[in-house]
Amino acid sequence: MKCYCFGRCHKGAKLRILPAPSGNEKALVKNDNFIIFITNNKFLHLLPFKPDHMKHYALSAKQLPTVLFFIASLFFIAACQQTTHPGQDSDFKKRINPASADGLDRHAHLVYTRHARCRMGCRHITEEEVEEILEYGEVNPKKSDPNDKPCPSFALEGHTHEGQHLRIVFAPCDRDTKVVTCIDLDAEWSCACD
Repeated sequence: MKCYCFGRCHKGAKLRILPAPSGNEKALVKNDNFIIFITNNKFLHLLPFKPDHMKHYALSAKQLPTVLFFIASLFFIAACQQTTHPGQDSDFKKRINPASADGLDRHAHLVYTRHARCRMGCRHITEEEVEEILEYGEVNPKKSDPNDKPCPSFALEGHTHEGQHLRIVFAPCDRDTKVVTCIDLDAEWSCACD
C-alpha cells in the first residue's frame, strides 16, 4: 500500500510516496501538511504528515497533477461500474416503477388462474416475466376496469428483459393479486385455453 503525501501548495512543492502508516492515526491536518492513503476497502484517509517517523521519496510538483488524475480516474471507474444483471438490457433497468396511485400493489403476492397458466405455457411466458410486467408495466386504461366485480382489473403492458411485448391482466382481490390472462402483443399463438 502506498501513501501520497502533500506539502503546502506553493511553487516547488513536492509529492512524496511513503510506505503505509501503521497504527491508528487520526485524520488531522497539521501545518497544512497531510497524508492521503487508500486502503483495500477503497477509502481515502487523511493522516498527519510526520516526516521524522517515515521514509519518503520525493517526486517533483509537476507529477502531482498526474497522480491526482490517476486517483480521480480510479474513483470515476469505480462509480461507473455496470450494476445490471446479465440478460437485462439497460433500458429495462432505467424504467421507473410507476406509482401505485392506480390502486395496484406492484409487489403483491400473485395467484395464477388456470386460464393464465394455460396462456403462459402456450406463449412461453415465465412467472419472472409476469412479475416484471407487474412491476414495470404501464396500465392500459382502455383494457382496464377499476370498477370490475368482484375485483377491479388492470391490463398492464410492457416489454420483458427478453423483448416480449406483453399485456397481462391483473385483478387485486383482498391480500392477493390474481393473474387473469396473458397476451403476447407481437405474436399470434395457435393454442386454445378455456
